[in-house]
Amino acid sequence: MGRMNKRNIPHAITIEAWLFVAMFSAAVWVYQSDLIVEVVRWTSSFGPLAAGIAAGAAFSTFVTTPFAIAGFIEMGSGYAIPVWQIAFSGAIGAAIVDLILVKGIRSPLALLLVHAVVGHDTELFKSKIRRRPVARWYAGLFGAVLIAIPLPTDELGVVFLGASGLSTLQMVPIIFVADFIGIYAIVSAAQAFIG
Repeated sequence: MGRMNKRNIPHAITIEAWLFVAMFSAAVWVYQSDLIVEVVRWTSSFGPLAAGIAAGAAFSTFVTTPFAIAGFIEMGSGYAIPVWQIAFSGAIGAAIVDLILVKGIRSPLALLLVHAVVGHDTELFKSKIRRRPVARWYAGLFGAVLIAIPLPTDELGVVFLGASGLSTLQMVPIIFVADFIGIYAIVSAAQAFIG
């Protein structure tokens, strides 16, 4: 019997996955050590919405998402800020960074997810979506949801947004609303869980 044909996972993907695990562990430690309280207090000193915008910006990359979630949880539980204000300011920061991501930052782990879902020919995938106007809007909405959830699906969301053919002006409200809903859900769930 010959050598078994084994699929190797590229080192960049393995490193990025372990980096996410390390960042998640670090975020739990930062939250439990009350360091996040100091960070939220410091960013809040620049204005009532500054902490939300800063946490929202961190919410857009999956490596920093655990820190953003810890910040949102602290704002929701330790301060008398309404959930909608946290979600609104967080969505502003997240939408800005998401639009930067749409313009070209690539993640090896996210690219693996893209190839698993749409195949290796993303241009063919885009041309199939653009043939139907309704599919374009669904692709844009689905892409925004993939960007907004705190998982390593940003690159896949970018492919769907790119396939939609929507202009930047059309993408901004879609991304903003998706980020708002995602952050609102996280803070609301944390408040319900914490009590």
